[in-house]
Amino acid sequence: MDEKQQYEYKKKTKVTLPDDDFFKVPVRQVRCPSCLSEIPVADINIQQKVAKCTSCNGLFSVKPIIEDLAEKPSIHQEVIRPEGIEIFKFQDELEISVKQPLLVGEIMAVAFIPIFTLMFTIAFITGKFDITPMVISWSLLAIAMINLALRRRHKIHINVDSRNLSIVWKPRKFMKTRVIPVGEIDQLYVATTSGISSIFIVVNGVEGQRHMKILSGLRGVSRARYLEQEIEKHLGIKNRKVPEER
Repeated sequence: MDEKQQYEYKKKTKVTLPDDDFFKVPVRQVRCPSCLSEIPVADINIQQKVAKCTSCNGLFSVKPIIEDLAEKPSIHQEVIRPEGIEIFKFQDELEISVKQPLLVGEIMAVAFIPIFTLMFTIAFITGKFDITPMVISWSLLAIAMINLALRRRHKIHINVDSRNLSIVWKPRKFMKTRVIPVGEIDQLYVATTSGISSIFIVVNGVEGQRHMKILSGLRGVSRARYLEQEIEKHLGIKNRKVPEER
């Protein structure tokens, strides 16, 4: 057999393996909930979603298993930890710290205080105002500049343990500490508008579900997605898309 014949032979006998999706198809074995015997496929009624066990003569529903297999698995790409987020895990506790976003008050202070400081300084030099407005404006400007210089140390601390999820601002900047019982948390999701992301928690209450915004002003999507991912993973919450998510 020459080289050409060998090539043709190999081409004909070549085994084509299925693509990667083939190996991702879920395979489930059904066992009787009473005696734990494995149920043959012939004893499962797919249409009625029931199965019979020949070992203990029991009938039981396989509806959850069939519906789970029928669902098309969604492709979920894990988010790698972005810069500016620190995470620490110990036993049943999760500690995350993220850089504080700029608040509206901070932006306004940096934008307008220098203007007023200049105005009051000129007014004092020209004799239109006394020294008091100028001193106040310069003091506020100094506070704003120090705050801006130390911003990298300003953090939001998210702590999750077996009982509560808490969110603490350090320094507080008039932001209240949020404490949410983990048993009431149903889902987390991210909403993004014009490149600014917010994280919401869906909480199960007596009067129904409510959506609570726990963090806002996060630039880009990766930070918000990572925080959502790690909190859900720690709490054992299966990620699903909610109508408000965007």
